[in-house]
Amino acid sequence: MAVALAGQLREGTKKSHTMAENTGFVACFLKGVVEKKSYRKLISDLYFVYEAMEEEIERLVNEEHPVIKPIGFKSLFRKETLVNDLKFYFGENWKNEINISHSAKEYVERIREVAKNSPELLVGHHYTRYIGDLSGGQILKRIAKKALNLQGNDGLNFYEFELIADEKKFKEEYSLTLNQLPINQKTADQIIDEANQAFTYNMIKNWLFSSPEYRKWRITRLDGGKKLQVFNTVAYPNFDSELPILGADILWFGTSQKLLAILDYQPLIQESKYLEKYCSSLGSIKKKYSAFDNNKMKNIYDSKKYFSPWVIICRGNKLNLDRDLNNIFHSFVNNYLNIYKSNPVNQFLNAEEIKINQIKYDKYSFEKDPADKLFKSFFGEKWTKKFINKFLFTLNNEIIH
Repeated sequence: MAVALAGQLREGTKKSHTMAENTGFVACFLKGVVEKKSYRKLISDLYFVYEAMEEEIERLVNEEHPVIKPIGFKSLFRKETLVNDLKFYFGENWKNEINISHSAKEYVERIREVAKNSPELLVGHHYTRYIGDLSGGQILKRIAKKALNLQGNDGLNFYEFELIADEKKFKEEYSLTLNQLPINQKTADQIIDEANQAFTYNMIKNWLFSSPEYRKWRITRLDGGKKLQVFNTVAYPNFDSELPILGADILWFGTSQKLLAILDYQPLIQESKYLEKYCSSLGSIKKKYSAFDNNKMKNIYDSKKYFSPWVIICRGNKLNLDRDLNNIFHSFVNNYLNIYKSNPVNQFLNAEEIKINQIKYDKYSFEKDPADKLFKSFFGEKWTKKFINKFLFTLNNEIIH
């Protein structure tokens, strides 16, 4: 039994579409502010996304999947146009020059997962990506061409749909196809949810690093447009180092012009000598930027858990943002790296105790971190639960013996 999916998709994704358009990168793009480096990274990520999408669609079409086969329009495929653009920006050796970002990797993994377990949900990604590209392609092409000072179609093939002669007619055919798909209302609702999830990959960016010194250093950037900007980073030392965990949350509320920042070397234990050895150097930063560190916020954190006595907290305004934030964050990170470089000998914890305390930190943060409510408000409960477990606090599910 078919349902009127086209109209439901259009209406059901309006909010997500508006939010995505208001992200910093897209808003700047629409204003003609496009950096070549950022644009090259964008099309690199898009290549990996469309490669996965088109491989899965072709496979499902060949398997005669009743929901995917009708929308398997090859005239929409973007992979080859992206290959041409990547050759222009990176040269013939482009495959060895590009890397996928963590956020794009998550997107690709989601496409593969859906294609394997619930192929009909690919319709949500198909609609979000291809119809969005087709609808705004020529406008974005003109903006990119002018901003990047390009000639002809060089570097802009992605926006060209050469096999579609009449865009309006094609979109009418596409809508009719959606409305004739053999799905029920429950499946339609799931497809709309999946389409909304697809928009999240434009709003949140994640990076994950490791090194001989740090088993995990993660960064999250949430771009909520003019209303909200969020930056979070947490660095976990290896289990052979008893150093505290670096943690930083920075939020800018554009409507009220308010800044909230919390920076700390989060101790694994509250032993006074441990705190003095590893965390007290924050005191000199607090002193130097005393106007920035201006609120104790006793109701927000538990000083007896994973915060040091020198935690830096700011509830400030645009002056704090413009004058102090960059300098204080630079000092905060460099000072932490210098603690490690001083090669301190473990005095308080052995490797097993360090691991246990890092597990406890993730379990505590999973329960207490305000990110849970924030992400749910943007992306919903299902996405948030997976993100917190699989990216933010991955030791939460570890069992302490």
